Amino acid sequence: MKKYFLLSLFLVNGFFGFSQPLQTAENILKFGEELYSKGNYQEAIVQFNKCVVIFKKSENSQLLGKTYNNLGRAFSQIGKSEEALANYLASLDISKQRNDSLSISKTYKNIGTLYEEQRDFDNAMHYYIRSFEIAKLKNDLSIMADCQNNMGIIYEQKENYQKALELYSSALKIYKKKGDEQRISMVFNNLAIVYKYLKNYPEAIKNYNAALALSEKLGDKFMLAANQTNLGNVYALIGDYKKSLELCSLANKNAKEIDAKEVIIESYDGMSTAYEKLNQFPEAIKYRKLYELEKESFINL
Repeated sequence: MKKYFLLSLFLVNGFFGFSQPLQTAENILKFGEELYSKGNYQEAIVQFNKCVVIFKKSENSQLLGKTYNNLGRAFSQIGKSEEALANYLASLDISKQRNDSLSISKTYKNIGTLYEEQRDFDNAMHYYIRSFEIAKLKNDLSIMADCQNNMGIIYEQKENYQKALELYSSALKIYKKKGDEQRISMVFNNLAIVYKYLKNYPEAIKNYNAALALSEKLGDKFMLAANQTNLGNVYALIGDYKKSLELCSLANKNAKEIDAKEVIIESYDGMSTAYEKLNQFPEAIKYRKLYELEKESFINL
């Protein structure tokens, strides 16, 4: 399963001493962020829009800018790119008025992510570079690393694998320094994909295993299942179909527990291929049918 991990950011809230309406709005904002983190993007948008009304009335520009940024991320997640960009630009205008360099940098990065998701790599790179330059001036290592990771994906898509490896490796050093295990796991995954393209399968396996260990430690079942599928696919490439089957079966089990449709589909594909190569044709046919059914169902969602 070729799954890259792009990184976008919420803006940080630094407010104290709210009046009662602002306290209520801040609670709504936090509730919206909780909904977002659980993947309930539509309801998160409803809550964020409530906050926009309150923060406009109170002329609280910092929280208004933060809320617009959050709306941008939520709209991006449901594929509404125009609405996402409009909210990011609204957030950006406020951050510029406030001379808030780090918020500007974060929003530039989020706009870059939006363009990258649309495969508009030139615009994406433009915003990542602007974000990175500000973050470097402010010595914000986390934003710098996020930009490097995301730029690495662009170079990977353009088949400039050495540049992608260079950027991923730089990001990884920063994440290790910060102790950010979630992001370390994501970069290991991205490194493994490049090594797989380069047919350096030992390095691909090494990096997928590193990602796998961290996702297991963090209790991140999606990442665990995705990395099991990815690793299973590499073992298939080197002809170890028993190991591939073992990993894809584990991925299928874990993905079903969290209803991760894409991973379920990819794991069925891997299982079918492995059974076919092991000459277990009834099982190969069974899982190929399951793969086709799940894929059709997913496309029609």
